[in-house]
Amino acid sequence: MSAKKKEPVRSYEESVAELENILERLSAEDVTLEESIELYAKATEQIVFCDKTLKEAQLRIETIDQALAAALDGEENADA
Repeated sequence: MSAKKKEPVRSYEESVAELENILERLSAEDVTLEESIELYAKATEQIVFCDKTLKEAQLRIETIDQALAAALDGEENADA
């Protein structure tokens, strides 16, 4: 018996949209307990992906900020 694996979400925005879809489905009255558990598992995968993506974005921004600070510091030292 092969388990169906959904293609992984490729972008942060797609992952957030998938989470919204999961929340809508969980809010439906006709969701079984088993389906709720499966949806919960899918949601946790999306949350982990979003968290990782946001942490990577934060590191990129910090690197850019450090480069800017170094460039500005270099200009101040050159003027002195």
